Amino acid sequence: LAVPHIDVIYPEKVLGSRITIQEGVKVPQSLIQWKDKSIDDVTWENDAYMKGQFPDFSLEDKAVLE
Repeated sequence: LAVPHIDVIYPEKVLGSRITIQEGVKVPQSLIQWKDKSIDDVTWENDAYMKGQFPDFSLEDKAVLE
């Protein structure tokens, strides 16, 4: 049985960051441009999620937008 090929989508760079409030808690997020994806496919991701999924990817090269 063939295993279906799953494209691993990897973050390419951080375009920005922000702090959102979720259930009364400040949650830092980063605007991520994904490898091999269009600039139209950028997404806001929770920093904690990104660190868990992509521990080698640095979120540090960003400016904080409030």
